[in-house]
Amino acid sequence: MRAIVAEVLVFSAGGIMISIPSVSLWLASLVGIGRGVDFVTYPTIIWLVRESILARHLRWSESDRMTALVRVLAMRSAQKRSAVHV
Repeated sequence: MRAIVAEVLVFSAGGIMISIPSVSLWLASLVGIGRGVDFVTYPTIIWLVRESILARHLRWSESDRMTALVRVLAMRSAQKRSAVHV
């Protein structure tokens, strides 16, 4: 739920800065960035890189969990087969 609220806030702030360029220009000059569009672009790039890293980590974690699950299922299946043949 917190992630959705954060995304809505970021989307809203970005929408305001894009629709009212003077706001982003004012904030950019306040921070020391030359152009207002850079004030929107820099955090967006950082956010996208962060999301990419998190998605990759999640994919690796899911792959590890799937490997562990398949290993357990294979071992149970092998144990059942060996029990039947004994």
